Amino acid sequence: MLLRFEVSNHRSVLEPVELSMVAVDKDRPAARAFPGLSERVLSVAGIYGPNASGKSNVLHAMTWLSAAVGMSLRTWERAVPREPFKFGPGPARPSTYEIEMVVRGVRYAYHLEVEDASVVFEGLYSYPQRRRRVLFEREGLALRFRRGLGPLAATKELLTPTTLALSAAMRFDEGDVRAFGRAIARASTLGPRGRYGWRGLPLYRGTPTEVLFDDRYLPWRGGAHPRRRPNWLAASQQPLVAASLLWLYCGSPTRGSTRCALTRNS
Repeated sequence: MLLRFEVSNHRSVLEPVELSMVAVDKDRPAARAFPGLSERVLSVAGIYGPNASGKSNVLHAMTWLSAAVGMSLRTWERAVPREPFKFGPGPARPSTYEIEMVVRGVRYAYHLEVEDASVVFEGLYSYPQRRRRVLFEREGLALRFRRGLGPLAATKELLTPTTLALSAAMRFDEGDVRAFGRAIARASTLGPRGRYGWRGLPLYRGTPTEVLFDDRYLPWRGGAHPRRRPNWLAASQQPLVAASLLWLYCGSPTRGSTRCALTRNS
Protein backbone atom coordinates (compact mmCIF):
# COMPACT_ATOMS: atom_id res chain seq x y z
CA MET A 1 0.00 0.00 0.00
CA LEU A 2 1.43 3.35 -1.04
CA LEU A 3 1.78 6.09 1.58
CA ARG A 4 4.01 8.67 -0.06
CA PHE A 5 6.19 9.16 -3.13
CA GLU A 6 8.58 12.01 -3.86
CA VAL A 7 10.71 12.65 -6.95
CA SER A 8 13.05 15.34 -8.20
CA ASN A 9 15.00 15.80 -11.44
CA HIS A 10 13.05 13.29 -13.49
CA ARG A 11 11.89 14.34 -16.95
CA SER A 12 9.95 17.61 -16.57
CA VAL A 13 10.11 17.48 -12.76
CA LEU A 14 13.17 19.41 -11.55
CA GLU A 15 12.34 20.43 -7.98
CA PRO A 16 10.92 17.89 -5.47
CA VAL A 17 7.29 16.92 -6.04
CA GLU A 18 5.39 14.77 -3.55
CA LEU A 19 2.37 12.51 -4.01
CA SER A 20 0.86 11.64 -0.63
CA MET A 21 -1.91 9.16 0.06
CA VAL A 22 -2.16 10.25 3.70
CA ALA A 23 -5.56 11.80 4.36
CA VAL A 24 -5.65 15.43 5.50
CA ASP A 25 -9.36 15.20 6.33
CA LYS A 26 -9.48 12.05 8.44
CA ASP A 27 -13.27 11.94 8.57
CA ARG A 28 -13.85 11.57 4.83
CA PRO A 29 -15.28 8.19 3.72
CA ALA A 30 -12.33 7.38 1.45
CA ALA A 31 -9.85 7.59 4.34
CA ARG A 32 -9.05 4.21 5.85
CA ALA A 33 -7.44 3.24 9.13
CA PHE A 34 -4.79 0.51 9.21
CA PRO A 35 -3.13 -1.28 12.12
CA GLY A 36 0.22 0.20 13.06
CA LEU A 37 -0.44 3.56 11.39
CA SER A 38 -1.42 6.73 13.17
CA GLU A 39 -2.49 8.27 9.85
CA ARG A 40 -5.53 7.42 7.80
CA VAL A 41 -4.81 6.56 4.16
CA LEU A 42 -6.76 7.39 1.01
CA SER A 43 -7.81 4.68 -1.40
CA VAL A 44 -7.75 6.99 -4.45
CA ALA A 45 -5.93 10.26 -5.14
CA GLY A 46 -5.91 12.52 -8.20
CA ILE A 47 -3.19 14.76 -9.63
CA TYR A 48 -4.82 17.70 -11.37
CA GLY A 49 -3.23 20.24 -13.68
CA PRO A 50 -3.17 21.59 -17.23
CA ASN A 51 -1.90 19.56 -20.13
CA ALA A 52 1.89 19.09 -20.28
CA SER A 53 2.32 20.15 -16.64
CA GLY A 54 4.05 16.91 -15.60
CA LYS A 55 1.20 14.87 -14.08
CA SER A 56 2.08 11.73 -15.99
CA ASN A 57 5.78 12.19 -15.28
CA VAL A 58 5.16 11.80 -11.56
CA LEU A 59 3.69 8.38 -12.23
CA HIS A 60 6.37 7.68 -14.82
CA ALA A 61 8.92 8.23 -12.05
CA MET A 62 7.18 5.56 -10.00
CA THR A 63 7.30 3.27 -13.02
CA TRP A 64 10.99 3.98 -13.39
CA LEU A 65 11.65 3.15 -9.74
CA SER A 66 9.69 -0.10 -10.02
CA ALA A 67 11.67 -1.16 -13.09
CA ALA A 68 14.94 -0.07 -11.48
CA VAL A 69 14.41 -2.30 -8.46
CA GLY A 70 13.37 -5.23 -10.64
CA MET A 71 15.96 -4.91 -13.41
CA SER A 72 19.11 -3.04 -12.39
CA LEU A 73 21.00 -6.15 -11.30
CA ARG A 74 20.48 -7.80 -14.68
CA THR A 75 20.46 -4.95 -17.17
CA TRP A 76 22.24 -1.87 -15.81
CA GLU A 77 25.84 -2.51 -16.78
CA ARG A 78 27.52 0.70 -17.93
CA ALA A 79 25.15 3.50 -16.93
CA VAL A 80 22.04 4.37 -15.00
CA PRO A 81 19.24 4.89 -17.57
CA ARG A 82 17.74 7.92 -15.89
CA GLU A 83 15.99 10.84 -17.57
CA PRO A 84 16.98 14.04 -15.77
CA PHE A 85 15.54 17.48 -16.46
CA LYS A 86 17.27 18.49 -19.69
CA PHE A 87 17.80 22.19 -19.01
CA GLY A 88 19.72 24.28 -16.50
CA PRO A 89 21.19 22.28 -13.60
CA GLY A 90 19.23 19.10 -14.41
CA PRO A 91 21.87 16.99 -16.21
CA ALA A 92 24.51 17.69 -13.54
CA ARG A 93 22.22 17.13 -10.56
CA PRO A 94 21.36 13.70 -9.09
CA SER A 95 17.83 12.34 -9.57
CA THR A 96 16.16 11.40 -6.31
CA TYR A 97 13.29 9.03 -5.53
CA GLU A 98 11.65 8.42 -2.16
CA ILE A 99 8.79 6.03 -1.48
CA GLU A 100 6.98 4.95 1.67
CA MET A 101 4.80 1.85 1.64
CA VAL A 102 3.13 -0.59 3.99
CA VAL A 103 4.06 -4.20 3.17
CA ARG A 104 2.77 -7.09 5.26
CA GLY A 105 1.67 -4.67 7.96
CA VAL A 106 5.07 -2.96 8.29
CA ARG A 107 5.88 0.55 7.15
CA TYR A 108 8.96 0.96 4.94
CA ALA A 109 10.78 3.97 3.51
CA TYR A 110 13.22 3.76 0.60
CA HIS A 111 15.48 6.57 -0.63
CA LEU A 112 17.49 6.54 -3.86
CA GLU A 113 19.82 9.07 -5.49
CA VAL A 114 21.40 8.33 -8.88
CA GLU A 115 23.61 10.02 -11.43
CA ASP A 116 24.29 8.98 -15.02
CA ALA A 117 27.23 6.73 -14.13
CA SER A 118 26.46 5.49 -10.62
CA VAL A 119 24.22 5.19 -7.61
CA VAL A 120 25.06 8.01 -5.20
CA PHE A 121 23.01 6.98 -2.17
CA GLU A 122 20.50 4.30 -1.28
CA GLY A 123 18.76 3.56 1.99
CA LEU A 124 16.01 1.24 3.21
CA TYR A 125 14.28 1.76 6.55
CA SER A 126 11.44 0.02 8.38
CA TYR A 127 9.14 1.02 11.24
CA PRO A 128 8.03 -2.25 12.86
CA GLN A 129 7.12 -0.55 16.17
CA ARG A 130 6.66 2.95 14.75
CA ARG A 131 10.35 3.56 15.38
CA ARG A 132 12.83 4.01 12.52
CA ARG A 133 15.16 1.08 11.93
CA VAL A 134 17.94 1.13 9.32
CA LEU A 135 17.94 -2.03 7.20
CA PHE A 136 20.77 -0.87 4.96
CA GLU A 137 22.48 2.27 3.71
CA ARG A 138 24.79 2.60 0.75
CA GLU A 139 27.04 5.47 -0.40
CA GLY A 140 28.82 4.69 -3.64
CA LEU A 141 30.08 1.13 -3.21
CA ALA A 142 30.18 1.35 0.60
CA LEU A 143 27.27 -0.75 1.88
CA ARG A 144 26.35 -1.52 5.47
CA PHE A 145 23.49 -3.60 6.84
CA ARG A 146 21.78 -3.63 10.19
CA ARG A 147 23.00 -6.26 12.60
CA GLY A 148 21.13 -9.51 12.21
CA LEU A 149 21.00 -9.37 8.41
CA GLY A 150 23.89 -11.76 7.95
CA PRO A 151 22.38 -13.57 4.93
CA LEU A 152 22.66 -10.32 2.96
CA ALA A 153 26.44 -10.02 3.35
CA ALA A 154 26.94 -11.57 -0.10
CA THR A 155 25.07 -8.62 -1.61
CA LYS A 156 28.36 -6.72 -1.64
CA GLU A 157 29.79 -9.21 -4.13
CA LEU A 158 26.99 -8.43 -6.59
CA LEU A 159 27.21 -4.68 -6.17
CA THR A 160 28.43 -2.50 -9.04
CA PRO A 161 28.37 1.30 -9.38
CA THR A 162 25.11 1.05 -11.36
CA THR A 163 23.37 -1.80 -9.50
CA LEU A 164 20.82 -1.03 -6.80
CA ALA A 165 21.63 -2.70 -3.49
CA LEU A 166 17.93 -3.47 -3.11
CA SER A 167 17.95 -5.36 -6.42
CA ALA A 168 20.94 -7.42 -5.33
CA ALA A 169 19.59 -8.04 -1.81
CA MET A 170 16.38 -9.48 -3.23
CA ARG A 171 18.40 -12.46 -4.44
CA PHE A 172 18.85 -13.63 -0.85
CA ASP A 173 16.44 -15.05 1.69
CA GLU A 174 15.83 -12.13 4.04
CA GLY A 175 12.16 -11.52 4.67
CA ASP A 176 12.01 -7.76 5.30
CA VAL A 177 14.17 -6.66 2.39
CA ARG A 178 12.84 -9.19 -0.11
CA ALA A 179 9.18 -8.48 0.71
CA PHE A 180 9.59 -4.75 0.23
CA GLY A 181 11.68 -5.12 -2.93
CA ARG A 182 9.14 -7.42 -4.51
CA ALA A 183 6.29 -5.06 -3.63
CA ILE A 184 7.98 -2.27 -5.58
CA ALA A 185 9.24 -4.41 -8.46
CA ARG A 186 5.82 -5.97 -9.02
CA ALA A 187 3.92 -2.69 -8.97
CA SER A 188 2.19 -2.00 -12.28
CA THR A 189 1.55 1.38 -13.84
CA LEU A 190 -0.93 1.97 -16.63
CA GLY A 191 -0.80 5.08 -18.75
CA PRO A 192 2.55 6.88 -19.09
CA ARG A 193 4.48 5.63 -22.08
CA GLY A 194 8.21 5.04 -21.88
CA ARG A 195 11.03 2.62 -22.48
CA TYR A 196 11.02 1.13 -19.01
CA GLY A 197 9.13 -2.12 -18.74
CA TRP A 198 8.95 -4.79 -16.08
CA ARG A 199 10.98 -7.87 -16.99
CA GLY A 200 12.42 -6.21 -20.06
CA LEU A 201 9.07 -5.75 -21.79
CA PRO A 202 7.96 -2.48 -23.33
CA LEU A 203 5.42 -0.86 -21.08
CA TYR A 204 2.63 -0.40 -23.57
CA ARG A 205 1.66 -1.45 -27.06
CA GLY A 206 -1.61 0.16 -27.99
CA THR A 207 -3.69 3.23 -27.39
CA PRO A 208 -4.16 4.46 -23.79
CA THR A 209 -7.79 3.36 -24.04
CA GLU A 210 -6.81 -0.20 -24.85
CA VAL A 211 -4.25 -0.30 -22.08
CA LEU A 212 -6.78 0.81 -19.48
CA PHE A 213 -9.65 -1.42 -20.49
CA ASP A 214 -8.04 -4.60 -21.83
CA ASP A 215 -6.27 -6.59 -19.11
CA ARG A 216 -4.35 -8.60 -21.71
CA TYR A 217 -1.92 -5.68 -21.71
CA LEU A 218 -1.07 -6.11 -18.03
CA PRO A 219 2.50 -7.42 -17.64
CA TRP A 220 1.59 -9.98 -14.97
CA ARG A 221 -0.71 -11.76 -17.46
CA GLY A 222 2.08 -13.57 -19.26
CA GLY A 223 3.69 -10.56 -20.89
CA ALA A 224 2.22 -11.17 -24.34
CA HIS A 225 0.71 -8.19 -26.12
CA PRO A 226 -2.14 -8.69 -28.55
CA ARG A 227 -1.35 -8.00 -32.16
CA ARG A 228 -4.68 -6.45 -33.03
CA ARG A 229 -7.19 -4.23 -31.32
CA PRO A 230 -10.16 -6.03 -29.75
CA ASN A 231 -13.38 -5.24 -31.61
CA TRP A 232 -15.16 -4.14 -28.43
CA LEU A 233 -12.46 -1.52 -27.85
CA ALA A 234 -12.53 0.03 -31.31
CA ALA A 235 -11.39 3.64 -31.22
CA SER A 236 -14.79 4.80 -32.46
CA GLN A 237 -16.49 3.19 -29.45
CA GLN A 238 -14.32 4.53 -26.62
CA PRO A 239 -12.99 8.05 -25.93
CA LEU A 240 -9.25 8.46 -25.65
CA VAL A 241 -8.21 8.33 -22.00
CA ALA A 242 -5.12 10.41 -21.30
CA ALA A 243 -5.05 9.81 -17.57
CA SER A 244 -2.44 7.72 -15.79
CA LEU A 245 -3.32 5.02 -13.30
CA LEU A 246 -1.06 3.27 -10.80
CA TRP A 247 -1.78 -0.21 -9.50
CA LEU A 248 0.08 -1.30 -6.37
CA TYR A 249 -2.28 -4.15 -5.59
CA CYS A 250 -4.43 -4.88 -8.57
CA GLY A 251 -7.99 -3.61 -8.66
CA SER A 252 -10.45 -3.03 -11.44
CA PRO A 253 -9.57 -0.27 -13.95
CA THR A 254 -10.86 3.21 -13.17
CA ARG A 255 -11.45 5.77 -15.88
CA GLY A 256 -9.86 9.20 -15.36
CA SER A 257 -10.42 12.56 -16.99
CA THR A 258 -8.01 14.03 -19.51
CA ARG A 259 -6.67 16.42 -16.87
CA CYS A 260 -5.87 14.16 -13.96
CA ALA A 261 -3.68 11.25 -13.03
CA LEU A 262 -5.11 8.67 -10.63
CA THR A 263 -3.40 6.64 -7.97
CA ARG A 264 -5.26 3.76 -6.38
CA ASN A 265 -4.54 1.75 -3.23
CA SER A 266 -6.22 -1.56 -2.53
